[in-house]
Amino acid sequence: MSEMLFVHGWGQSRQIWKPCMSIWPDAHYINLPGHGGEPDAEPDSWLDSLPGEKPMLLIGWSLGGMLALRLALRLPRRIKGLVLIATTPKFCMTADWDAGCPAHVFSTFKRQAITDPERLLRRFFDLMLQGEELSMSARRRLQQECMNTSVLPSIAAMKHGLSLLQSLDLRPHLNEIRVPCLIVHGHRDVIVPHAAGKYLCEHLPRADMRSLESAGHAPFLNHTRAFRQTLEEWCRKL
Repeated sequence: MSEMLFVHGWGQSRQIWKPCMSIWPDAHYINLPGHGGEPDAEPDSWLDSLPGEKPMLLIGWSLGGMLALRLALRLPRRIKGLVLIATTPKFCMTADWDAGCPAHVFSTFKRQAITDPERLLRRFFDLMLQGEELSMSARRRLQQECMNTSVLPSIAAMKHGLSLLQSLDLRPHLNEIRVPCLIVHGHRDVIVPHAAGKYLCEHLPRADMRSLESAGHAPFLNHTRAFRQTLEEWCRKL
């Protein structure tokens, strides 16, 4: 397979990809600025370059997928393909976009990011797994293994990430992204509606979509085998 780079979503770290690390141990798993102990940086510089010189397969989850789309607009020749997991072109709900997060929910996120960030991160992880057929012990195991509780994202990083989620609207630019794209979305995702993934598939010129019926917001956590099969089958066609 091509060289791969995995980009995590809001409030997480490279540790979220632990189920994937044993499958693709040679891939790049990065921490965004202010996450996993990395220094803070302005949000415009988040994921603004790629390691090496050869075109890479860029795998982005949630906010990481939005950043991957943004980078594909800036550096299309460096990207062999995009894998967009639970990704949306626009996170927040507005009058012209109903496949997004309601304003009152997003306002609560912004407030808790300042007043009680640790509680917010735990709540967000629970939402990621909502709808999944998991026992409480399995949920706790995933949280212990895949959430970096020893090094939480900085307050600045949480605020910058929320700012990106609120401001990014990639809808007008999707037809400019000419690299092959694979959209992977769980039908039970309560954070990014399945309709957002369908919108990407319909508006990206070279997109394929795979829906996982019983998956939530992070299908690679509890549906690792299906995710691997989906990704590897698609990569063979690149």
